[in-house]
Amino acid sequence: MKERDSLEPRGAVLDPAAAIHPSRHAPPEALTPWVRHVWIVRWSLGSHCHVQHTLTVPAVNAVVEADTATVSGVWTRRFERALTGEGAVFGVLFHATGFAPVWGGSMHALTDRELPWEDLLGEVAHLRQGLFAAPDDAAAADVLFERLSDRLRGLPAPDPEVSAWARTAEADPTLGKAEALAEVAGVSLRTLQRGFRRHVGWGPKQVLRRHRLLEASHRLAHGESVDLAELALRLGYADQAHLARDFADAVGRPPGRYAAAQRGSVRREEGSRAGRGRPRRHAGSGS
Repeated sequence: MKERDSLEPRGAVLDPAAAIHPSRHAPPEALTPWVRHVWIVRWSLGSHCHVQHTLTVPAVNAVVEADTATVSGVWTRRFERALTGEGAVFGVLFHATGFAPVWGGSMHALTDRELPWEDLLGEVAHLRQGLFAAPDDAAAADVLFERLSDRLRGLPAPDPEVSAWARTAEADPTLGKAEALAEVAGVSLRTLQRGFRRHVGWGPKQVLRRHRLLEASHRLAHGESVDLAELALRLGYADQAHLARDFADAVGRPPGRYAAAQRGSVRREEGSRAGRGRPRRHAGSGS
């Protein structure tokens, strides 16, 4: 298996187009209690329209584009975005509990919702101008970090106990059941559920399931041959059939078909790269 990078977690970009170029940037230490990383995606598709589906990390994303700027709560479905021509999107992935101090109430009220950036993170016109004028992605990330520092300075850190539970769910999604996570956390199931609902926006069972599916999609997306029965057991599923049902529900097709499509994509990209004589960057995750 290929090693993942140090800026985990990441959402799963399903069937990415090779003309989509991502980058991710770690925040300065002062922002690490709230912010996981900044992500930037640029694309150059000509007249072609590519509908990009993403299975997102269970956390808040704040996004600035050329014509819109939004804050999205935990997204329980596949996120869909139609891309065409040339463009860029600049995003901030918060920790699972990182946006709760900004929101100020139960995060469940933000689940599956998009709100204007201005309502929660301040003026956006000058921010957008600075992002699109930045000479490169690193400079654009610094523009975002500066804005976030102004907005988050003075806010309390996220709840440390629920943050620890969320980190456990991310690190060991093979726990599978919320009851198992509650036992590891040393709290009642009801306490765990209330904490996740208020500070994350989604229940612990659903968060564990999403992290398992993200892990499965990353392993399948490399285009390598994967033993699905072994993968199911490694991820804590009772059997391959349970993994297949969960995966098909979230991704839109069973894992075997998804893996085969990724292998075909890898072969096409390798052939194209050989024809050009130079490498092309692969798509990664905006979130």
